[in-house]
Amino acid sequence: MTKKPFDQLGIMRDRITNQRRIKDCYKLLRHQEIIRHACQQLTCSEQDLINTSTKLFGIINTPQHSAQLTSTEDGILRETCLFMLQELFIAQQFLKNHPQTVGDCLEQVRVRFQAVNWVVAIEVLIDDWTGLKHCLDFSIADSRFKALLFYVLEKLQVQDYPRFQKLSKAVYFSYKLLPVLNSRLDFNLIYDNNHIYLGLSSTKETVRSLSHQLYSKLNKQVDCYFSHFSQPLLYQGYAVRRDLKSKKISIDVPQQALIKLSALFQYGDFHNRNPRARGGLVHRPIPAIYSIYEQELKRVAFDYRYADNYRVLGHLVYFAQLSLLKTVALKQGCTMGQANYLLKTMGFKRLILTKRSE
Repeated sequence: MTKKPFDQLGIMRDRITNQRRIKDCYKLLRHQEIIRHACQQLTCSEQDLINTSTKLFGIINTPQHSAQLTSTEDGILRETCLFMLQELFIAQQFLKNHPQTVGDCLEQVRVRFQAVNWVVAIEVLIDDWTGLKHCLDFSIADSRFKALLFYVLEKLQVQDYPRFQKLSKAVYFSYKLLPVLNSRLDFNLIYDNNHIYLGLSSTKETVRSLSHQLYSKLNKQVDCYFSHFSQPLLYQGYAVRRDLKSKKISIDVPQQALIKLSALFQYGDFHNRNPRARGGLVHRPIPAIYSIYEQELKRVAFDYRYADNYRVLGHLVYFAQLSLLKTVALKQGCTMGQANYLLKTMGFKRLILTKRSE
């Protein structure tokens, strides 16, 4: 084992890339440099790191003792194991400057997909744990380290599922997908939950061949299809496509989202323009009913604040207004016109689309 732990991590990573199993991973837990680097975001003392470093090496030989760790020591164990997992398996495409907010993700698409003509969409069909376990079982020959890693990941799945999901997808895509793409230099990559999107400037025949190759290489563990970038792809809840007229990337509110939101909030059948009263609200005071509608629309406006066609949400607002009038009419036993007059006399204005917030 080399005296430089980060060099050893690099060697192990190369072995994994070359489809060779790694062993003696547990010995890296001797090195405080690895633990210190992995736990930079934790609020723990240097003495905590030193004490835990001593304990970690003992836990490898008796994994059941991990249950006796304090919360601080357990956090250090978690971050150290996840750091090693990240360094060994996850490709730089998933680590380097990966955006954390929806706004950053969408801006990344505008930048990376400028020259993209075709998009290959890949959806993982197996569950997160199955895909992750397959990658680790095939690559790690160190049973002690693997048992400790599984212990950490099982706890992470319960305590912080979004982080576990993101980590498992990144490992799976790095390990299974990128080796197939190594010979290609013209692809751009973005990912969102269960999907990964490859943007390519190649011809349709080349993209079709790549799509079939990915599907066969990944042993039918994924659903893989391709489309021209002028057709919208659903990313971060937005419809993203290249506008052939303006030659720019447009990021819009999907029409399907308006239909789903209307159904979710029980406004009625948006597609067929058939608003409905919300019977479940009629027992509430009118100010409370109005407030519920208002808050729902504010939430929608906030969620789609990055949309180029932001004003299309006005159609949903108008539909919600009709549903509100029907709800008040049902409560009062009157017509929609009388319900509208009642709201005005009570000082309630028509529902409006709020200004775009940043």
